[in-house]
Amino acid sequence: MATAGAFDGLDVCLHNHPCGENTVWNFHSVASIDLTIEWHGVSAHAGFVPWEGRSALLAVEVFLHAANLMQEQLVPQARLKYIILDGGQAVNVIPGYSKVLARYRG
Repeated sequence: MATAGAFDGLDVCLHNHPCGENTVWNFHSVASIDLTIEWHGVSAHAGFVPWEGRSALLAVEVFLHAANLMQEQLVPQARLKYIILDGGQAVNVIPGYSKVLARYRG
């Protein structure tokens, strides 16, 4: 908008974000983006035929390990956080599906 000239001639531009109460906050915030990432593998019984499975959870572990290694390359104010939303339903089953919610700020 600024590049298109929407603010030309303005001395001040105020932004309002409606909330449940009238208040003023003085804080710095950085933009964020949420990513929901899913992996599809092949389920198998871990005690009977584990070689027939392709673990979606192991793919999640590799991804999160790589994400953690990458964090030292981010600028100091950037943040990368995540949570495993689905990593399987039982410990004796190789999960065929896994899901992660990742949030990047910066």
